[in-house]
Amino acid sequence: MIVNNLNLLSKPDSNLLIEDLLRPFKININYLPKAIRELFDHQEKMSNVLRRRVGEIEVEKISQENRHGTLMRFVKIKNQKKCVIFAFIKIYLNELNPEITRRLLDPEEKKPFGIILEEKNIKTKGEVKEFYRINPPYNKFLARSDFNLEKVIWGRKNLMYYSLGTRPIAEVFEFYQENS
Repeated sequence: MIVNNLNLLSKPDSNLLIEDLLRPFKININYLPKAIRELFDHQEKMSNVLRRRVGEIEVEKISQENRHGTLMRFVKIKNQKKCVIFAFIKIYLNELNPEITRRLLDPEEKKPFGIILEEKNIKTKGEVKEFYRINPPYNKFLARSDFNLEKVIWGRKNLMYYSLGTRPIAEVFEFYQENS
């Protein structure tokens, strides 16, 4: 049942909630390996952390849909054609200025959301909410990530806010695999 539901999630028209699908895989931070904890347990923009670790990054959009002012997107964050993070992002367009919304909707845009905000000097803060350990065979919904589906995939949920804001501007579910 879980595998079938996760396969549905990868379809852009799916109404399934990723939070519901990931619930069985939620773990305590103490169960994260040290390298994964260092990557995931921080309040910075993930794009900044990744650039320090792997150099310049760009986004490859797998799917994107604007659902009543909420941009739902699956993306690969890549370095030199290698996927380093696979993410599902819900961006609340009503919370953003029109120029940023236009860039996010532009099919040619290759910069991650966090970098677009940074370029416009928009300060944000993050709040890590949950961590996940997804074991085979339950990681099939990440098949488009280029990760090895025979190995564990780690994840986190992060809420993004304007630095002085109280309402989230995005919910970000990021997935990573060691030595991918």
